[in-house]
Amino acid sequence: IERLMTPSPLSLRERRMIDEMLGRDHAVTAESVVETATEADAVDYANAVWTEVNKDNTLAPVLEDYPLPADPFAQLPRFKAALKSGKPFKVHFLGDSISQDTYFSLVTAQIRALFPQAKLDFSIYYEGATGCSVYAGKYDQAVGAFKPDLLIICGLDNFRGNGFKNDTEAAAALKTVIEKAQQDGCEILYMPPAHSVDSRILKDEGPLWSEGGTGWGAPWGQNCEKAKFDPTVKDFWTAQCYKPAARDAVLKATGVPCWDIYVQSYDFVARSGRPWGWFNRDCVHNNDRGRALIAHLLLEYFKKAQ
Repeated sequence: IERLMTPSPLSLRERRMIDEMLGRDHAVTAESVVETATEADAVDYANAVWTEVNKDNTLAPVLEDYPLPADPFAQLPRFKAALKSGKPFKVHFLGDSISQDTYFSLVTAQIRALFPQAKLDFSIYYEGATGCSVYAGKYDQAVGAFKPDLLIICGLDNFRGNGFKNDTEAAAALKTVIEKAQQDGCEILYMPPAHSVDSRILKDEGPLWSEGGTGWGAPWGQNCEKAKFDPTVKDFWTAQCYKPAARDAVLKATGVPCWDIYVQSYDFVARSGRPWGWFNRDCVHNNDRGRALIAHLLLEYFKKAQ
């Protein structure tokens, strides 16, 4: 409290500690100074959240059962070189609201901390519930205007969402976006959706779909037993947005690599045994814990380039 009353600026860690002491829904009533957090503050916060999320070392068995590729950067040589050389390099995310969760997970700050010599310029274009079925027709606005060196196509709405008709047309739209980016000289990375809907107790759309304020009957806090996620036994959500066969046919034809964090993130959640909704801020989107999970899975891929 004495620290709070001093006129000098409070650090992000101090402000967070005070918020927790007073309760998250209480405002700090004493006179204080608000300052912009630095990237170092952001990395500290992200690491603190991840320590809480992974306190049982859940990630280790996940990566044992669903290991990363030996060299995730094999098809991204210019990006890998830029991480080490310090050459300016533009990285552009394209996707939906889940892509927004990925982008704002603080992973960009954490990547810069891993590669302090890199000069990376990150950007994102996203529309809610929207994927390549729409972006194929507005490529110049969504991608071309940003002039990226690396395009990361991500999110869960490339095979559902606005403009989606069927897997064949969605795959064709994905291929169109990839080919346009290749014509522009981009390296391209495809990322299937990360964790979004906590589907552990939602076996079908059923009555939970529309009841209550959350969209699924508000079973927040319901206990979930620790389990493994099996992507071949598709719950209703996985069946909607995880289409590896249709995706891989396009990626193989175009020579685009895939960092598949869908299975890894859902396996982590299943193994965690955390209560239902612990990783979410609403029925579809991640809170800081879910975003920390997404960020750290991506960091495991980036560590391969160190």
